[in-house]
Amino acid sequence: MMKNISDDVSSIKNEIRSLATEQTKIKSEIAELKISSSATNTKVSALENELKNIKATPISQNTENTITYEDAMAEFQERQARSKNIILVGVPEAKGSNKEDRMKCDIHEVTKILKAILPECPEPNMIRRLGNYKPETVRHIKVFLPSPDLAKTILRNKAMINLDPYKIFSDQTPYQQKFIKNLKQELHLRTENGEKDLIIKYVNGTPKIIRRTSKN
Repeated sequence: MMKNISDDVSSIKNEIRSLATEQTKIKSEIAELKISSSATNTKVSALENELKNIKATPISQNTENTITYEDAMAEFQERQARSKNIILVGVPEAKGSNKEDRMKCDIHEVTKILKAILPECPEPNMIRRLGNYKPETVRHIKVFLPSPDLAKTILRNKAMINLDPYKIFSDQTPYQQKFIKNLKQELHLRTENGEKDLIIKYVNGTPKIIRRTSKN
């Protein structure tokens, strides 16, 4: 009789311990879900703001014309697709007619540059020279990275080392390239007309002409 009672008590204790473990696991999963949900909401908010910026930004600051909602969505999707990429400029091209050999040289040089910026940087998913091969020219290299965060980290850290003669840029859409080109032209004209201390600075992800503030 006593043995049966002891066995029952032992069984109940085991069940209680099992329930406590399960409860702890559930609490941990709930906490992780809350963190994940918060991160997702932050990303959605950031994406919504970017879409609003695209739709509200004219090709030139001197015109009131803005793009349509459909154009904004297409631009938004293209920016998302390009967000994992960077453009590497100045890497000499290997000579020779064998495309595979030239590609191996490019992969070696690109990997070396990325490791210099970020030692733990994983290998790119893919790299590609832009344009047709001509022995006398040096084409830009588009580097396809595993994630947008990695691309941002490399772009943020590139100033910490001497990359000369190489340069690294974000992979901009044609719309972004045209906008920044027009912005530079406007900056030049305004400077020529006597305005001083003007610079181009990104404000909430959008390049704008602003007046440089004094450090004093």
